[in-house]
Amino acid sequence: MKQLAFFLGLTALTACSAPEGARRAASSAADTATVPAGVIDSSLPIAEEIRRFRLATPDSISRLDGGAQSPESLVAGYVAAIEKTDSLALNRLLVSRAEYAWLVYPESDLTRPPYRQKPALAWFMMQNVTDQGITRVLNRHGGKPFGYRNFACESEPTVQGPNRIWRQCRMRFTENGVEVERKLFGGILEREGTSKFLTYATDY
Repeated sequence: MKQLAFFLGLTALTACSAPEGARRAASSAADTATVPAGVIDSSLPIAEEIRRFRLATPDSISRLDGGAQSPESLVAGYVAAIEKTDSLALNRLLVSRAEYAWLVYPESDLTRPPYRQKPALAWFMMQNVTDQGITRVLNRHGGKPFGYRNFACESEPTVQGPNRIWRQCRMRFTENGVEVERKLFGGILEREGTSKFLTYATDY
């Protein structure tokens, strides 16, 4: 649970108190950086929503910090961090709140119908599935050899301005002597030569 507290500071009570259907919707939304069609909240202009969300972030940023030089090296870093139970390394591979506010959300489908959603709510959903996912992966695989083979995502990324998002990624690895294929992280963001995870949403 220390990793959970370190990552995003959400309590287990928050995740457990949400209805099961809402948690499933949140997991799907965070993996693909969108929300289900028809979920629209337009009480304020989108520019004002973005302005308010950015108030809690540093000054304007123009590039991703940390991450890796390619999706392949990003996943390799993820595997190494899990094997070492290295929460600091895992945090460096994940999109930050500031990066989401300045670089990801403004280019996403969430800024317009039919997917429009407030940035604060979208970020909260992403935090929720990341908290649950990485905690379960660390509990199951942390501190031991992963038996990693490779990974595969959808054949083409979604392009949103300068962002390329690889969705539905699945890893192949050996578990108890058997090769398995599972989703152990959410979408992968590529931007100007840097790759980071959008979430740590998983099958677990």
